[in-house]
Amino acid sequence: MRAVIQRSTFPRVVILTYTFSSKASAGMAAMATVKASSDLAVRVVSYNVLSSHLASPDHFTCCRPQDLEFENRVPRVLDALDREINAASETKRPVIFCLQEVSNSWAGQLHAFFANRNYHMLTGLYGKRFNDYMGVAMAYPTEAYETVFVDIARLSDHRVGGWPRTLTEDGSSLVTTVKRIRSLSTAAFIKGLELVLRPARQLLRLPAPEKTRDHWEMSENRFNILLTACLRRKELEEDADMKGGTFVVSNYHMPCAFYAPMVMNIHCDMMAQRCQDLANGDPYILAGDFNLLPDSPHYKLLTTGRLDWSDPTYPTPKYGMEWNSNIAGMRSAYGSSDHGEPDFTNYAQIGNDEPFIGTLDYIFLSDEWKVTGAKKVPHRKDASGPFPSEKEPSDHVMIAADLFLPAGTQRDEKKTNAANDSELSRIV
Repeated sequence: MRAVIQRSTFPRVVILTYTFSSKASAGMAAMATVKASSDLAVRVVSYNVLSSHLASPDHFTCCRPQDLEFENRVPRVLDALDREINAASETKRPVIFCLQEVSNSWAGQLHAFFANRNYHMLTGLYGKRFNDYMGVAMAYPTEAYETVFVDIARLSDHRVGGWPRTLTEDGSSLVTTVKRIRSLSTAAFIKGLELVLRPARQLLRLPAPEKTRDHWEMSENRFNILLTACLRRKELEEDADMKGGTFVVSNYHMPCAFYAPMVMNIHCDMMAQRCQDLANGDPYILAGDFNLLPDSPHYKLLTTGRLDWSDPTYPTPKYGMEWNSNIAGMRSAYGSSDHGEPDFTNYAQIGNDEPFIGTLDYIFLSDEWKVTGAKKVPHRKDASGPFPSEKEPSDHVMIAADLFLPAGTQRDEKKTNAANDSELSRIV
């Protein structure tokens, strides 16, 4: 075995390509018993399963307590996933699952479920104790796909161009050190003044001073992980000149920061940018719970790649750093289908708040994909909510799209190895 280091177009990413001998590749070739055409069909499912620790009766006060118990929700969710797998075996269209709010408790159940069905499951968990460290997960059938590489990235650690920084934070000179001391002294004075004024404010029943939200700082401090897998169809024609059937799937759960739309735009840009850079010319799919509505500027940014600077949600500069987006606009699978975007994908009522019902979940695509079908989602007038309920074990409904990649749309790539060699690439 030999390793070759290559440069990726993606900043700070190195691709290691491992080349195996014909003996090693023979095992992979033996798994491909069906000669396939260059066409590729796949079904992608996206589903927020609702964290095991966020479905309390105190939270979902309008739902039956028995429908919130994890022990009751688990078999209902697994049944829904099982129906998708069974349908895939009949249609011969492999299904890839992108799941959100997968907690530690959920991960254990899902690992066993998928392993017993010959699926490989990936996780990127990043939450806190109160939500059982929830994150995202992906699963795909090992009989259908070879794993080319997997990328698990906390987006804020990989922002292209970095984050706004002052000279003080860089520690460049004595002058900046003096400025830091002055800044700390000022902050201490303001804090002391607040402590002095707090009793008077309480006596006069004045509201607490509103803290200004720094959208750059909020965006950098989020731990949300983008989970990405590059997959290759196994039953390839050995003499094909193209590396057919190679594509990228990413899964993300956008921060629920509707109160800070600039944060949403920053994360939309980081998410799409990394997915597209990792694809590096291959077709890609970006699925998840994005916590944004179809008429929002965030949706416009993702589907057009542009956001007008005059838009009130356009992130303002900080320390001389301007925000700009260079992402390619993507198509929504549902938006491109005969169905259009669902009337809703989330139906929840928290405490005494008004019920929320709207579309938050999407499957975004690069231009190469053709949408041949989409799972029907009921209209709100036909929905018996809010959820979770006996029929809907999460506050989100499952969405799914049938996708088709015609022959000749994969990235052209000349062979660099002997005919019997195979390549396994991974990003580190």
